[in-house]
Amino acid sequence: MTLLLGTISINTILLIIQIICGILDVAMVIALVVIIRKCKAFRPPYHFPSSVLKKQSKISLVLLSTQWRAIRDHAQDAPPHSYALAIIEADKLVDNLLIELGYQGETMAERMKKIKNTEYPSVEGLWRAHKIRNEIAHTSDFILGTKEAENTLHNYEQFLKEFIMLPL
Repeated sequence: MTLLLGTISINTILLIIQIICGILDVAMVIALVVIIRKCKAFRPPYHFPSSVLKKQSKISLVLLSTQWRAIRDHAQDAPPHSYALAIIEADKLVDNLLIELGYQGETMAERMKKIKNTEYPSVEGLWRAHKIRNEIAHTSDFILGTKEAENTLHNYEQFLKEFIMLPL
């Protein structure tokens, strides 16, 4: 060892160490890029369709938020009858939103079918809420329980929060 050091200068040894460190740096950067790409496969698919993003700018989130708060306040006025009216109003609010965002269809149900469950998991809750609304509107002897009414309004709220990032 002492013999080798005597014939190799310190500058040469430092150069060799710098080359080795440079190679290790490049290898680590490559490893990091590979790991990041592999991790993307585990990321949940969550993105807004470009059509929603373009049209969302036209929607007044403040107005929607105000309308939603009014619906929630109205639900508390004189339960249980106020719950039924609030659910009908919430359904109308969501339907108008879907129309404004360009979802096509004769009925709200047809427009809702165009929303992908994989992009918006709260669509299932919206379907349950819409079915309750239909029961209220079309069944004269339908009895709406307080818990069911609160869950229904919660489903509408979750959809609005997820679909248009409404701050409620």
